[in-house]
Amino acid sequence: MPNSRFLPLLCGHFFSQFGGWVNFLAILNIAVYRFHGTATDLLILNAASLLPSVLLTGLVGRISATYKPKTVLCVSTLVVVLATLGLLWAPSFAVFIAVVCVKYIAVSFADPAINVQASASIPTAALGRAFSQLSLSRNIAKILAPAIGALVAAMAGDQHTMMLSVLLLAVATVAFVFVPDAAQQPRTAASQRPPGERTPAWAAWPFFASVVVYGALTLAVNSQFALVLKNCGYGSSAVGILMSCAAAGGILGGLVLARRSPAGASLRGLIGLGMVAALVFLALGGALLLPPQLGIFGLGVCFFATGLNGAAIAVKRNVFLVAQFGDQVGVATATLQSVQQAIQFLAPFLGAALVSHLAAPNVFWTLALQCLVLSGALLLLTGLRASGGLPVRQRA
Repeated sequence: MPNSRFLPLLCGHFFSQFGGWVNFLAILNIAVYRFHGTATDLLILNAASLLPSVLLTGLVGRISATYKPKTVLCVSTLVVVLATLGLLWAPSFAVFIAVVCVKYIAVSFADPAINVQASASIPTAALGRAFSQLSLSRNIAKILAPAIGALVAAMAGDQHTMMLSVLLLAVATVAFVFVPDAAQQPRTAASQRPPGERTPAWAAWPFFASVVVYGALTLAVNSQFALVLKNCGYGSSAVGILMSCAAAGGILGGLVLARRSPAGASLRGLIGLGMVAALVFLALGGALLLPPQLGIFGLGVCFFATGLNGAAIAVKRNVFLVAQFGDQVGVATATLQSVQQAIQFLAPFLGAALVSHLAAPNVFWTLALQCLVLSGALLLLTGLRASGGLPVRQRA
């Protein structure tokens, strides 16, 4: 543990993630079974959960930068609790969608506030460990929530599943109440920035471009992967097995990083980790050429590697934000979140087009090569910028 001041933040984050995932599964079930949602209705639900916070990025960033992170966390989580209760009594699908919009707008304040709190109250040397523990708690919640949510739904129905999420979110709210007020920690010279100073635009856009490239790679086939596996001869249990492998990789990555406590991150390092993900996708495409009885092992290894690499990216990305954006970390995190949500909304359309026109291995190879080419271009451009127009290796 970085320090005792971090414990309430970690607990609040875990219970909010746990409650959020249980809530997400219940929302899907209510949309499908209570409101008899069609495929179009589910697309509307997906848009309602992603796009409002993207459109309100500026507002989220300003509030996160202006108000105490503890206050933002408590208020946003309390609004999520109230919105979740509202979902229980929504009289129509239109009202249900409106409340979903409110809920996810409130959710969008959490990550910027957490990063502001961490930036202000955790010493530089402990930031990596803190973000690793936050990532680990998120991955544990992702594993526990589907199992417990499905069990409660089967035994007591979706109404009680929603009430479980309300209880978990209420516990998170209480934990956030005990988060100490942030007290600015000393930073190393490399990460110190005068108040009000922002990372220059030329240094910021390659970072967000790297997020887009990595997101397009990893999110394009998420919604299509069950179909890909079915077309390759895999049974219905394969998706669950592979998701468990990815989650196991994420948990192991969080544990390793929490012990190693990575204290720094560079843009080139983040782009390099994205290229590693592309290489894993190349291997994944190769595994799909194997018979299902053998290929499932290769796919399992690839998904485990994806989870491991994804954990490293999540941690180092937050460390990079704190180090590079100074007192603008709340605004930067809100922008990062919006970019990720926009890609989460748009990338499946790319994946659907590829799955419709290419054989399964070619889908993953195409995405991997696209990521490698774009990542290589980003590395070249960042090298040219850093050296004033010449590649870094050509400096005197």
